[in-house]
Amino acid sequence: MDKRWLRVSLCAGVLLLLSACGFHLRRGAQLPPGMGKIHLTVNGSGDLQRELARTLESAGATLVDESGPGVAEFRVPVARFRRNALTFTGRARVGEYAVRYEVRFNVTDSQGRVLVPLQTIRLSREFTYDARQPIGTEAQTEEIRSSLVSDAVQAVQFHLRAAAERATAAVPAASASAMPAGAASAVN
Repeated sequence: MDKRWLRVSLCAGVLLLLSACGFHLRRGAQLPPGMGKIHLTVNGSGDLQRELARTLESAGATLVDESGPGVAEFRVPVARFRRNALTFTGRARVGEYAVRYEVRFNVTDSQGRVLVPLQTIRLSREFTYDARQPIGTEAQTEEIRSSLVSDAVQAVQFHLRAAAERATAAVPAASASAMPAGAASAVN
């Protein structure tokens, strides 16, 4: 019985510590109204398009191949990587690189209203270059790119969640202002 009590206490303590430090499980994308059907256009990165499509579908959206009436538009006109040299060692050899990722996107709902105006997300990671391990460097760069794509999708989710919260907050305010003057006092 004492060991069981100790385990329960330890689990409760860990959960308390995690909640106290602000740890929360990631929530999926919350989509604003008017995004049931989405036409997704991504210029540049197939990985970004696949991850965005997976995220939108898991949030309940249906992706369609053509834009048209009743279809929301999710456009990513820019999704590009750059690799820049940061430092140089002796004999003008690169010592550190930075992989930079820029994504620009905007979203309109099925009625053509702007939900998310053109936004720019800029992310970067730095790494040390080892001239003796050029294959490792390419693998490291690909791993960093994959990580940056995932981080960009998370940032897009935050923008979508904020747009959904704005839309939800606007609905009660709009319905309250549409009530006749005497109706508000009758509810009390």
